[in-house]
Amino acid sequence: MRGLAIVAVMFASVCIVWARGDSEADKSQAEARAVVGKAIKAMGLEGVKLPKGIRMKSKATIEYPVFDKDIEFATVKIVQTVTIRLPNQFKEVYEMSTLGETAGGVTIFDGKQGWLTHNGKVREMEEAGCDDFREMANVIEATHLITPLLDKKYKLALLDEVNVDGRLANGIRTSREGFADLDLYFDKETHMLLKMERQGLDPVVATQCQETRIYKGHRKMNGRMVPGSMELLRDGRQIFSFQILDYTFLNDVDPREFDRPEQ
Repeated sequence: MRGLAIVAVMFASVCIVWARGDSEADKSQAEARAVVGKAIKAMGLEGVKLPKGIRMKSKATIEYPVFDKDIEFATVKIVQTVTIRLPNQFKEVYEMSTLGETAGGVTIFDGKQGWLTHNGKVREMEEAGCDDFREMANVIEATHLITPLLDKKYKLALLDEVNVDGRLANGIRTSREGFADLDLYFDKETHMLLKMERQGLDPVVATQCQETRIYKGHRKMNGRMVPGSMELLRDGRQIFSFQILDYTFLNDVDPREFDRPEQ
């Protein structure tokens, strides 16, 4: 009997620890949901019907080295239009100009496979690239639509506060079955989304990297608050800084936009 009593005490102790752990997780989830709720309201998304698609136009200017007799830097201007048919179809049309020359291309992911077109030549997207686009479906919901974060498919946890470009931000970790976790940081005062971090793909070297997106200069555009610019970093190194020119929620997107491009 004494042995059974000891086992009973041990079992009760384990149950108490589990209960305490569940309670702490529930509290963290509730606090994280409160952060998201404030963001939804501040960004003008409260009560807004989820769109069927999104279209964004942006531009960027980067400097890259030209290896001639001496190393000089040339300016590259990029104009990009991204069309998204939710939940997981993407089309990017871009034009680059530098040193008096212009080149353009199209990247398409139809939800299963993808293609890259540059100067009229089409090639199949590598599987690693397709996998990253599949992950982007989760990124779009979490950073552009925001409201799905309150659905049961997401588990949220509160992170430590951090400083993002001089602004104090509340952090939350979002977990969703089948997708990598995302860390989101919202301004404590304005409740705008300031930063997103995830494990992503560096397409240049085709390896995994720590991807960071920093959102700045929020302003009202077509009825909702959107960032005026977005910086993209991989493993802490800035790749692009985009200025957002236009941002529109779409009621519908023609699925033919995501057909395989013609050669």
